Amino acid sequence: MMIDSADLAAMQSQMNDTHTAGTCIIQRRAKTTDSEGGYTLVWTAVTGGTVPYRQVMLTGLERAFAQRFGTVSTWTFGLPLTPAALPSDRLVMGSTVYEVTSVDQPRTIVLEQLVQAVKI
Repeated sequence: MMIDSADLAAMQSQMNDTHTAGTCIIQRRAKTTDSEGGYTLVWTAVTGGTVPYRQVMLTGLERAFAQRFGTVSTWTFGLPLTPAALPSDRLVMGSTVYEVTSVDQPRTIVLEQLVQAVKI
């Protein structure tokens, strides 16, 4: 059974309705000239980068396995498909900042991007 574009859009819209934890700003690192021949790195919001999000809760077993890989706690957030988040972007949620470590999209029906991030 194929899903037509109208059904897919409806499913994506319903997924966006679950992003109720608040809004976050997706920031990307950019080079800015320092007027002395060099540059500095600054964080700027991507176009359309203020988006709603949801925190994805892992099961107890998944959380235990994730914490065995290191001492850093990994957070998973569901974001709308656009704008696309990239590894090394930042998510700013109020006064809390997370660095994106990876972005996953399922291989079947893509309804949202799942972003793994660490608190910095």
